[in-house]
Amino acid sequence: EERLKVLGSLIPALAHEFNNPLCGVDNVLERMRRRPDLSDAERQLLQLAREQCGRMQQLLKAVQEFAFSPFPHETTFDLHQALAAVQLLGQKQLQRHGIALRSIHQPTPLMVHGTGSQIKLMLLHLLQSCCRFLPLSGCMITMDTSSDETWARIVLCFQVADESTAALAHCLAAVVHADTS
Repeated sequence: EERLKVLGSLIPALAHEFNNPLCGVDNVLERMRRRPDLSDAERQLLQLAREQCGRMQQLLKAVQEFAFSPFPHETTFDLHQALAAVQLLGQKQLQRHGIALRSIHQPTPLMVHGTGSQIKLMLLHLLQSCCRFLPLSGCMITMDTSSDETWARIVLCFQVADESTAALAHCLAAVVHADTS
């Protein structure tokens, strides 16, 4: 537990240290892409590399934002942005366990008042529980939102094979009864 606390305290600094060289690599790639003597194939490869740099920068930003909010406080935030950050943070672990996660909510902002860090933490805990309790592969999680004038909802739809329904019930029970202290 102590090792995890120390590692957790290092995450913001490590993310910052990774981000600096990544920005440098991205700048070099952009300069190379502007050269007039490049073929279309070379230009396209450089663009793909820049897109991966951008994806990594977004991931590092999501890690930093998640790590820098130690005390939950209520604010007005974009729920869709929070869900995108959770998806980005959990995507690789889910892929390794054969669990597909897709978002179908609208790209327009859904501004809500609440504790964004707690929502992210709860959803990340749910995704980790899915990886721990569900059998490898075959699960599809669809994430959507709905809202009216007084409520905003995160709607999760789990599609699992019939033989995995007991494992899904166990997974959800583990999340509901988790110690959040």
